[in-house]
Amino acid sequence: MLVRYTHPRKHTCHFTCLQKGWGILISVWSGIGYSAVILPAGLQEKSSSCYEAAAIDGAGKIRELFRITLPLLTLSLLFVVMMSFINSFQIFDLIYIIVGKQDSSVISLKVLR
Repeated sequence: MLVRYTHPRKHTCHFTCLQKGWGILISVWSGIGYSAVILPAGLQEKSSSCYEAAAIDGAGKIRELFRITLPLLTLSLLFVVMMSFINSFQIFDLIYIIVGKQDSSVISLKVLR
């Protein structure tokens, strides 16, 4: 008699949906400060004469956005994207704490650092 042995699948990701949600929420919350400060500052530096000239030439709002606003915000957007990219690598300890694979004394030491 032949017995068929099937190996049980091992899941590589042990996160629950709640842990994933908290990780996403905390990473977005910690990174939104750069955007909230840098992008409005970049919007304040643009002059209204460019928009007046575009209105005289007959450009619509979408053309103003792509031809005037976004090119003026490229340096600010580049900085925000680079800082977000760098901060995405600094989230390991947060995910490690949320998963809870360690005892509470190590967690409290990690949080206090």
